[in-house]
Amino acid sequence: YNLKMVSESMAVFDTYLRRKKKEQEETMKDVEDLGLSYRQSQILKDMIRNGEPVSQYELSAKYQTPVPTVRSDLIKLIELGLVKTSGKNGHRILYVYNQKK
Repeated sequence: YNLKMVSESMAVFDTYLRRKKKEQEETMKDVEDLGLSYRQSQILKDMIRNGEPVSQYELSAKYQTPVPTVRSDLIKLIELGLVKTSGKNGHRILYVYNQKK
């Protein structure tokens, strides 16, 4: 009985993972159609993939771009409703992908 339940649970989990992967792929495709700059679309794709809050300083280091430029990119993504703030880490504001449900 337990083996059957574990097997069924794994099948349900596999279905869930496949659905989430498909949703993520569709979202990534939609990002390409938004008219964003290359860097803005890369920032957004990274946020979608990772799902972890990130600061403008981390993005600045990752993309080797000045903080004010990254800040401008984040402001545009926020204005489009694609990114939102998710709190602070010390004095640093953290940003995440704004999942629309």
